[in-house]
Amino acid sequence: MEVGGVEADVAVYNVLIGGLRKVGRVLEGMVRRGVCPNEVLCGLVEKGRVEEGKGVVERMGKEGFVPSFGAYKGLVKGFCEKGRIGEVEWVVRDMVWKGFVPKMGMRRRIVKCVVERERSDEWVAGAIDGVFED
Repeated sequence: MEVGGVEADVAVYNVLIGGLRKVGRVLEGMVRRGVCPNEVLCGLVEKGRVEEGKGVVERMGKEGFVPSFGAYKGLVKGFCEKGRIGEVEWVVRDMVWKGFVPKMGMRRRIVKCVVERERSDEWVAGAIDGVFED
């Protein structure tokens, strides 16, 4: 498109990136100034590339974009799975600062993640599941 001189807007880029996500590809190079990188962020999160996803969130903030709640949810999940409590805290602070409120499922995941990190006893994880059942 660029070689042919065709100008694309945010909607076109998001459709292209969304299509690439559906076939399992993430094209970080499509993140350009003025193009909302939410689709790229979600693709990175789905691929478990949460460290790169955090970098995209930081760049989005500098360019005035707000990640989706789903992207934040995926980052929390990914960092919890890796036991990276400090990163989970960063994600939650960022999402709250941008106006999102963690829902019960996310709170449950965070508490369980912290407890499992602090104590690896199986009964603790089971007790947490019982406390936070919907």
